[in-house]
Amino acid sequence: MTGVQRFCQIRKVLDWNDDPIRKQSSSYICRHTFAHRMLAGYWNHGKGCSIEVLAELMGDTPKVAFDHYGREWAQNYQEPLWAAIGL
Repeated sequence: MTGVQRFCQIRKVLDWNDDPIRKQSSSYICRHTFAHRMLAGYWNHGKGCSIEVLAELMGDTPKVAFDHYGREWAQNYQEPLWAAIGL
């Protein structure tokens, strides 16, 4: 069973397909959220992982991981970048 099939099965068991808010959830949204939380250090007290580590966890190459998650994250999450250079 693939991850998408498993996610669809879980949605069905939890009756998410009948809920107007939850039926909008997808396995891609979960994957995207996971990637952004890893980069932001959500589970590691603000110390995010590198693109290389994220790529390995996601089963992507570093270039694909950066293209899909790194650019957007860097544009929307610049506070640590400014703090790192002392601004």
